[in-house]
Amino acid sequence: MKSFLEVSRFVLLSVLCISIWCESSKAFSFGRSKISLELKKDVGAVGAEKSPEGKQITFVIKNTLAKKMYLVPFAYVRRFIGQSWHWTKGQVCELESNQECVVDFGSVPNDEDLASVFGNICVLDSYEEAVSATCEIVPSNQKIELDLISHVLGKKILIQSRLYGINGSQLFYTLDSTDQKNVLKPLDFMVVNNTSDPILVTSFLYGRDQSATFFSSWRFSKSLVYEIQPGHKELIQVEKYDREYDRINVKGFLGVFEKENVKQAQDSVYELLSPEQKLSIGRVSELAGKEVVVSREAYGKDSHFVVAMRPAV
Repeated sequence: MKSFLEVSRFVLLSVLCISIWCESSKAFSFGRSKISLELKKDVGAVGAEKSPEGKQITFVIKNTLAKKMYLVPFAYVRRFIGQSWHWTKGQVCELESNQECVVDFGSVPNDEDLASVFGNICVLDSYEEAVSATCEIVPSNQKIELDLISHVLGKKILIQSRLYGINGSQLFYTLDSTDQKNVLKPLDFMVVNNTSDPILVTSFLYGRDQSATFFSSWRFSKSLVYEIQPGHKELIQVEKYDREYDRINVKGFLGVFEKENVKQAQDSVYELLSPEQKLSIGRVSELAGKEVVVSREAYGKDSHFVVAMRPAV
């Protein structure tokens, strides 16, 4: 009898445990199904937020160089809310000298996204290179950074090139002057040779391109190399700076060389010059109405070039 009761008790306990387990599994399965449906619903909602109209990304590029080029524009965008930001590639533009093309990156969802889009223009020598190019693998000397792209929308970008010493050609861009308003007088300045020998002079300015955004990095640019005879003066032509902050804070340096050191003057870059070869002229904006006078000063058995400012004569 005792054995029968123990067996009955065991059977009842087993049935009770099985019942509890079944109810728990059912509840868990229902909850998991509900969560799964809710997640799918959220994903669908994100994709549905894509703007039917969007904000267009369009501008014009012109080749001002004396050679054919293949332009590849890149933009860092997202097409709809919820999509990850990524580099997208525009159509390859084959441009002869003085030709232009329209770049159209399509649209982005809203003004906030439009204000955050970055852009690059890659300049390549062949169609095959352009077709296979990605923004990550194109060398920096073949890439022009537009920074935030919103400041060029609806405008014309002029692709240009300048020499920067031994580094060779340096690509950059400006905006078509017809798009600019209230362009200020350039910061050109006069240099006087107060030595007894001909000298070679170039200038290095630390600033931003006039078309760059306010948050673009500062860098050195270089003027042409000028030969100045003793007692003569030469106007050093430099880049234009339209922003008041930039005009006030652009700093300048002179590179002065002996006449026979033509190659050294042409190949020179600010970063590789010795301290005695780069002469500070301070803020270029403060040279208005003044001349930079280059003299030679004895120092022991040697001599070196020095500069001074004087009112323009």
